[in-house]
This record gives sequence, structure tokens and C-alpha cells, in this order.
Amino acid sequence: MARYLVLTKSFLNNSIHEEGTFVEYDGKPGTNLELVKDEPESQKGKGKKGAVASAPDDAANVFGN
Repeated sequence: MARYLVLTKSFLNNSIHEEGTFVEYDGKPGTNLELVKDEPESQKGKGKKGAVASAPDDAANVFGN
């Protein structure tokens, strides 16, 4: 599962995720998500606003997609 930074308010896995949070997502990312490659160990699981979410493989309902 890949880790992404949410660039714009997004709907993933029946939840709304605010800009600046990190999510784990297996679906096809849209322009609203930026792949995170080397996140510092101290930031893993926190996100800028403390939100972390996961989405199943079939979650394709993403704003900007």
C-alpha cells in the first residue's frame, strides 16, 4: 500500500480527508494525492493534522480523478 500526502480535500474510502494529511491508498491516485517516498521516521503515522486513513483496493471515488 502506498502512502500519499493529500493536496486538496478528498473523499477516500467513504471518508473526507483534509489537505495536508497522509493516507495509505491502493487505488489509482488522482492529482489530489502526492506520493510520499521518504517521510521522516518521526512523522510516520501522524500526518500534519494527525489523520491517517487506509483505503481498500476498490476505493476509486476520489475528487480530482
